[in-house]
Order: sequence, then C-alpha cells, then structure tokens
Amino acid sequence: MRKKQNIINLYKEKNVNSIKYVISIGDEEDLNQLWDFLNSNIDSNKFIHIFIELFYNFTYSYLLKDYAKFFEVIIEDNDSNLYFTVWNKDVITLLHQYFSNSSLKYRYNSKKLTIKLNKHVSKKTVKKFGEEHLNIDKKISSSVKIPPKKYNIFENDDLNDIIKINDDLQDTMYRCKQMGLTKEILIALRSSIAMFCLNIKYYKQISKFSKIIDSFSILLMRNSDRFLNLKKDEILLIDKLVHNIDIWLDKLFISGGEDLYFLDKTMKNDFLLLKQLIIPTR
Repeated sequence: MRKKQNIINLYKEKNVNSIKYVISIGDEEDLNQLWDFLNSNIDSNKFIHIFIELFYNFTYSYLLKDYAKFFEVIIEDNDSNLYFTVWNKDVITLLHQYFSNSSLKYRYNSKKLTIKLNKHVSKKTVKKFGEEHLNIDKKISSSVKIPPKKYNIFENDDLNDIIKINDDLQDTMYRCKQMGLTKEILIALRSSIAMFCLNIKYYKQISKFSKIIDSFSILLMRNSDRFLNLKKDEILLIDKLVHNIDIWLDKLFISGGEDLYFLDKTMKNDFLLLKQLIIPTR
C-alpha cells in the first residue's frame, strides 16, 4: 500500500510534488544561499520574482532585529503553484502584518504560514503586485534601520575580476573622451566589454543585463569601421552605456542600495539607440 504523502503547506492540495526543499535561515549567509537557490532553481515568472525580492528584503530586515531567531522555509510546488511555508511564530506574525492588505494569497495558523504563488498570472496582476511591493517595502524599511543591501551572487574571484575589468573599461572610456575613438582605444574597449560579459554571463540572476552586454560586445566586434567613424557627440552614447555598467556594479555589489533589476530597462533602451545609430533600419 502506497504511503500517504506528507503535505506541509496549509492548502493541502493533493497534486503537490513529493520533492520538497527545506531551507534553514539563521543569518545573512543563509539568506544569500536562499536567494541563490530561488533564482537558480525556481522557474518563475515576474510575479514570483517580485515576491522573491520582497521576501529577501523582509527576511533581511528580520535578521537585523535583536529578537531574531532561526526559522525554516519549506518550498513545495505543482504544475500551477509554488507554496512557501514559514515555520516560526514571530516571522508569521510579521509576514501577516506586512501582507494582510496585499493581493498575495496565504493561509496561516498558530504554527506556520503558507504563501501560494500562481505560476501563471495576468499582466494586470503583476502590475498590481508590483505597486503593492513598493508600499510593503516601505513598511519593512521603516521597521528597522537597514544598511544598503549588497547582492552576493558572484564567487569572490569572479567579483574581483569583474571589478578590475570595469576599472580598465572606465579608464579606456576616459581616454576615448579625451582622444576620440581611435583604433587602439576601440580594441581595448571591445576587449574589456567581451571579458566583462564572459565573467557575468553564467549567473542566471542577472541574465537580462548580461544579454545586453553580450549584444553590445557583438555590435562592437562586427561594426568596427562604423564605430571609428562616430562623431564626438555620438560617442556619448557609448559613454553612457559604459558609465551605467560602473553604476550597476557599484549599486548592486560594492556599495549596495538598489534593486537587482534597476538598470535593465535603461541599459536596453540605451543599447537600442546605439544600435540604431550604428545599423540604421531602412
């Protein structure tokens, strides 16, 4: 006789997959591992990405409190939903306070709380939750003094290499603004962009940003003559992209303080402007 499946979440839906992920959180290192796990193993839509970002911020603020205690997150799923179950009385109380007026679906009792995340949601739902996310984040931030958040997705050696490549890239762009885009400077620029892309492209969490840098690298390699013919004011488009790479690196991984995707849209728009200049559409 088949053993009855042990369902952890409070929705008790019978078609939940038997594999469960149990993640223990007691300090910031555990939280960073949770972040890496969610972004690397959970095939999610934008709605779930917003929740992951929000849950990270919530947990980070909780860990800064004097009374913070170890707790566990149990993740289950089926074809339609993800279930995040939290087991800790203090954490449950705080989550309920923050999410009670949101569109998130959850159930709770005296021992645990389960958040149900639909894998298939409408754009309207995503937009609404995105607006709620900002309000909830403000409530979380006001509850405790939070230092600027820095993401910890890179291996130490990779981050050091990326910082060095970026330094070389910014130096090359400085020389470009002083001397113009010479063949020597173009080669240095092309090399730095290619190396930067090589070091970030395997990190799934920043895939959108890395694809933009990859496209920029390809554009540089395939259109050298057109880049060498750019006017001084047109070179400013390259300068803006390169400068934003420096801001992105600092605000996410060095000084901290920004959302992981804060520059993706700006970088994409700036790249498309540059591409239109180099390869005009007919």
